[in-house]
Amino acid sequence: MASDQARELRQQGIAAAKAGRKDEARQLLQQSIRIEPDSEAAWLWLASIARDQRERQFCLQKILEINPNNSQARQALAAIDPSVAPTTTAPQQMPRGIKPIQRAPATPAQTENPFEAAASSPFTDEVSPPKPQPSASLPASGASRGFSEADILNQPPGVPLPSADRIAEAQQQAEAMIREFQQPLPSDIKWVHKTKRRAGEGDVNVLRAQIAGGVIGFAIILVIIGGIVLATNADAQYIVFGPSATPTASPTITPTNTPGVTPTPSPAPSREYTSTPVPPANLAPANPFVLPAATAVYPALVEGNVLENAINEMNRGDFDLAIPTFRAERETRNSSNFQPNAFYYEALALAATGDFTEAFDVLDAANELITERTSNNQRALILSGYAQVYWQAAQQRLANGTVTQQVIEDLMNAVDNAELAAVNDPRLADPYLVLAQISEADRGSSQLELLLPVEERPLTESQLELFESDRRLRDSMDILDEALLVEQLSNNTRLLVEKGKVAFGRGNFGEAGYQAYLALFVDPTIEEAHRLAILSSLAQNKPGDAVMHANTYTFYYPGSSTAYRLLGNAREAEGNFDLALVAYSQAAQGGTPEEQAAALQARAQILTYMGDYSAAREDLTAALRLDNQPSIHADRLIAALNEGRYSVAQDDIDALRRTDFMPTNTLNLLEGRVLIEEALGSRDEPECSEDGTDAFARALTLLNPLSLSGTAENQAIANEYIARAHYCLGDMNVAYNSINLALGQAETHPDITGGRGSLRKLTISGRPRAIMNGFCRGATPPLSLCLKILRRGWRHFLRQPVGLRQW
Repeated sequence: MASDQARELRQQGIAAAKAGRKDEARQLLQQSIRIEPDSEAAWLWLASIARDQRERQFCLQKILEINPNNSQARQALAAIDPSVAPTTTAPQQMPRGIKPIQRAPATPAQTENPFEAAASSPFTDEVSPPKPQPSASLPASGASRGFSEADILNQPPGVPLPSADRIAEAQQQAEAMIREFQQPLPSDIKWVHKTKRRAGEGDVNVLRAQIAGGVIGFAIILVIIGGIVLATNADAQYIVFGPSATPTASPTITPTNTPGVTPTPSPAPSREYTSTPVPPANLAPANPFVLPAATAVYPALVEGNVLENAINEMNRGDFDLAIPTFRAERETRNSSNFQPNAFYYEALALAATGDFTEAFDVLDAANELITERTSNNQRALILSGYAQVYWQAAQQRLANGTVTQQVIEDLMNAVDNAELAAVNDPRLADPYLVLAQISEADRGSSQLELLLPVEERPLTESQLELFESDRRLRDSMDILDEALLVEQLSNNTRLLVEKGKVAFGRGNFGEAGYQAYLALFVDPTIEEAHRLAILSSLAQNKPGDAVMHANTYTFYYPGSSTAYRLLGNAREAEGNFDLALVAYSQAAQGGTPEEQAAALQARAQILTYMGDYSAAREDLTAALRLDNQPSIHADRLIAALNEGRYSVAQDDIDALRRTDFMPTNTLNLLEGRVLIEEALGSRDEPECSEDGTDAFARALTLLNPLSLSGTAENQAIANEYIARAHYCLGDMNVAYNSINLALGQAETHPDITGGRGSLRKLTISGRPRAIMNGFCRGATPPLSLCLKILRRGWRHFLRQPVGLRQW
């Protein structure tokens, strides 16, 4: 089939070449060559219509590769390249007695000269292709003479075909050979039984023996190793020789004397499994690989992207940019085209800046435009704005520390407007949040301040003593549960986080963690939920869970300073101070100045605990430059006092006196110690000097009132420093009485540790207190020995670190 197709394509190509259609002829001949690549005629015609000399030379060389004796190809190639001369092969003499073979007549395609037929496409070098030789007539098939040289040269190309007589004669010879081969074997053949092995059979047996030996040796080695393991490993002995599990029947319902039926008791599990939180069925989980889209603004903004951009600016804290946009949109509204969105958001932005008067004016303007045609949803939004502004105004007025009648009125108005807003449109979340926060503040619960900014911290019980007279508020948990029952608010993360905060403030840390889990289940990008989960785990003494929550927090917020600070808190809770320092260092690299200061303060606390007071003081000094907080001054006071930087400690004491962060008695005790230790000079070799008389006198003024008042711990420390001051001032009897009183207070209260070193150790090397009683009475000469004992006691005392917890 393929040969017929190739022949048909070749004939069509030859016809196209004769007609002068070279491109069509070239394509047909190339397709024919692809099917039958050994066709000399196709290659010869393709050479006659080649595009250039190089292509023609390639075709002619392919012909010579197929048939090296093709004279036409050789002559044409010699015309192109004279270095290739045509060779004439001498005619082969036929052996005597062999009949000449009659060849089939040549086809027109074989006899035609393509170089003559393609006269329209001569060679570029004007060399005419050779003319074909005239073919001679073949002799008769029955002739007995051999071929002459002329006959051989005049034979057409092709495969020589034998004559019919030759074929018949060869067939007879083949049939005779077949008959001879198919004759049956003689029946008298005797078969002999084999007595020797086959060739190579011995080598196979040796190989089999080697493989078997290797397997047996490996098994012996395994048995030896197993025996050694069993002899030296108790666990392996228990597995091999220990008792196996006894099959027991499955628990069944068994009648008992107790009314009803109870299951058959079964062994308790070896360990308790940690329960996994189960979210409600109506909560849709977030895709951890695709962050959820931003929550759509409700009610929908009919004003378009202009108002939406202003809301985003307000959320970022750019109130100066957002308020003009809200005002411009608000001024285009009247009673006929009233939309409350611009009024609502402008009032919230003004309240955030502290301009409550202007915020109420904006809401009043919106209230005047409300008509009977205004929908309940629009009314609810304005009522929600009133509730939030009244609540923020009450919180700001309470920041002064007093509860006035105006505060009570603001709270009442906030409650009334929030309840009306929730009735008109239950899908608004803000009214429920206002009611829950006011209710929790009225209850006197202190939610964790770390979760809330200063302006959102709840009211204290003492501040709401007037407001508590009216107990109209429901429990905040009931309010939030009612809000979460609304279908559109069931997955509101603000409500879930607020419920967790309320539970945390009430000490229900497990419920707080569960609400944080639900909020993160809906949206894993809620920062407040991450913080609530970490702090809930720490409150439950689960530092490992806190570390995992913190790592999740840093995964979603890799640049958050608060995230790394909480990770440091979790690492510190589990006792891994090195990793805690790494986390605090990472937290100090970014964030707001307040966040950086908090990270530096946390790192300084660990350094103080580890005894690196100099590095701790430097961190706290840097933190004070970022955020001047009393707690930072208190921590730096501890580090500076232990490092011996008394001037820095005095600066911190002066700064703390301007606040109410620490009691005055504690500050007096600390300042007295700073004055005495600074006057004594070196911590290792304290010496009295006349220049320190004024410092000792000032210290006694601060410490004397504390020697008989305050806690027993403060009294013991104060009496000890009083003894040091009187010793340097030369009042030996008073010094003896004071140190004796301090030792008595230490014996009465064994938990007291004067500067973390027991006051009992003020005596030298375990000598009994009788040394003090024997030598330290009056101004007798042995008093010098008493003073040496006191001095050695000071050296021991001064080597101990100091912390605020002892005060």
